Amino acid sequence: MTKTLRIPPAPLGQLIRAELEAKGWTTADLARSIASPEWNAFVLDLAIFSANPDLVLDEKAAIALARGLGVSPEFLLDLDRAYRTRGN
Repeated sequence: MTKTLRIPPAPLGQLIRAELEAKGWTTADLARSIASPEWNAFVLDLAIFSANPDLVLDEKAAIALARGLGVSPEFLLDLDRAYRTRGN
C-alpha cells in the first residue's frame, strides 16, 4: 500500500524553510547544493524569507530548488499550485 503525503497548502517559502530546518541547513547550504551562480544565498533569502506570499515559482526556479532539496521540480510546482488555488 502506497502512503500519500498530505501537505496543507502553504506558501512555498514556508515549506522550504521547514525543510531547511529539518536538514539543519542555511540558505547558503541550499545555494551550494544548487551550485548555480544565479542562486546565491542572498537571492534565496529574498525568495524564501520574503514577506510576500505571492512570489510565483517558475519552472527554472523549480528545477534549481528541486536539485538542491533532492525532490522533483513537479513536486515543488504542484505544492505552489495547490497553495495558489486553495479555496477556489
